[in-house]
Amino acid sequence: MRRKMKNFRIITCTAIGILFFLLSGCATLGLFKRPWVESVQASITGIDFTGVRLKLEMDVFNPHSFLIHAVPVQVGIAVKGKEIFKSDTAVESSLLPNQTSTVSLPLKLAYADLAKLDKDVSSASQVDYLAYGALKTHIFGTPVEIPFSRSGTLPILRPPVLSTVKVQLADVSLTKARVIADAEIENPNVFDLGIKDLTFAMNLGSAQITGLKPDGETATVTAGKRDRIILTGELSAGSGLINVLMNGVSGHPELAASGYLQTPYGEIKL
Repeated sequence: MRRKMKNFRIITCTAIGILFFLLSGCATLGLFKRPWVESVQASITGIDFTGVRLKLEMDVFNPHSFLIHAVPVQVGIAVKGKEIFKSDTAVESSLLPNQTSTVSLPLKLAYADLAKLDKDVSSASQVDYLAYGALKTHIFGTPVEIPFSRSGTLPILRPPVLSTVKVQLADVSLTKARVIADAEIENPNVFDLGIKDLTFAMNLGSAQITGLKPDGETATVTAGKRDRIILTGELSAGSGLINVLMNGVSGHPELAASGYLQTPYGEIKL
């Protein structure tokens, strides 16, 4: 009889323990909620002749009453279905309790990586991309990954294309002459270029003229368009004025630009 009572107590305690474990598990499962990404926005923060910088801003909702720390992992950028960038290095972000927090993630697409991918892509004016990854965190000791992605289009910066149409001299004296160059500038980019801070140099063969400036009428060249610019400067006797007067200007003089371009993403040194 005593043995039966003892066995009954053991079975009863075991059953109560199992029931308590199941109830605790159900309670934990009821409390366990996965944070989710509400939206992902992308903006271009800078551009130069090495690549374009991108910032992802993710709105992430934390349904719990406590702070959660999350780290972006396995972050990558793909172009034409091929991964060209991947990184696990990122700064930890905090997801505030019972509200939406914004997680910022800076990325950079290097043009050198595009060149390795496809010649057609590297010579394009823009490319379609897919940025993706996950936010890694722990909830009640359980590792959780919250996936995110964002697709869009990124520009590829191209220098303006210059060509000289006609060059003439004015106000000629024994010591100097005013140079007037009728030229064309083409903007191969998908955004407008400001050229007011550019300075031009022209090789006439028998003389090199520097410090040519636009006349001010053309301050911006529209995306994908070609525009006419009038460049003016001065040619002194010491810079080859006599040679130009004697030999004239033959062919199409070479034109080069230096200085700074204005873009929607900031100023760029040419």
